[in-house]
Amino acid sequence: PEYVEPAEPGDDDLLVDEEDIPGDDAIDEANDITFDAGSDDLIDFKFDGTDGLVTDIDGVDNGDITWTQVDDTTIIGEINGETAITITLTPPADNNGTIPAGETGNVSVDVTLTGPFPHPEGQGENSVDLGTVNVIASDQDGDSTIAPVQVTVVDDVPMAISDVAMFTYRLWSL
Repeated sequence: PEYVEPAEPGDDDLLVDEEDIPGDDAIDEANDITFDAGSDDLIDFKFDGTDGLVTDIDGVDNGDITWTQVDDTTIIGEINGETAITITLTPPADNNGTIPAGETGNVSVDVTLTGPFPHPEGQGENSVDLGTVNVIASDQDGDSTIAPVQVTVVDDVPMAISDVAMFTYRLWSL
């Protein structure tokens, strides 16, 4: 099996913006990860743990976020005992969740941000690099390959707003 690197570097990266959390709602971002099956079907897709994810995100060495791999396809991050982020892996939708031998297929990695993050030192918005989670794809013989996925949160800051009506448009490309 083989992980197929994206045509553009960083296309496997996932970026969620804390500013987009409206009230108590969650925001999410998903990316497809592409694998070539090789001579055997790819039959198993899972995360390889939380070792690549960081725990200190505000610059003060106190372990701001606690990561737990709930099962092979779900990782949660808790801040102050509350779930703030969930990373979910979804196997291919076709072929009973497999990628047949000789074919290319996708799995999906989804990041859902459900709560605010501690702010790193500095002014304005900060990008918080949460590290990397690896997706392992294995074939029926036990051969496997790994696809790294970088997770980043754009951490917003409080903003004073005048009584004048204001519209803000934010554009960026992922």
